[in-house]
Amino acid sequence: MFQFKSPGFVRIPVSARRWCHLPLGERVLLAADPVNGLLVVLPPAVLEDVLGGLLSTRLREASS
Repeated sequence: MFQFKSPGFVRIPVSARRWCHLPLGERVLLAADPVNGLLVVLPPAVLEDVLGGLLSTRLREASS
């Protein structure tokens, strides 16, 4: 489904981009789980949600 174009770039097919609501040219983080044959595409909005929640939790724990 995914094609490596040049170093640092992966071509994600239009159908997959639409399913994930990724605009053309959107930068993403790819996370692989080779044991289960899974590749996760994480767009910036998801990373902000995950990291923002994690950092908020850690800051609250540190100040307690």
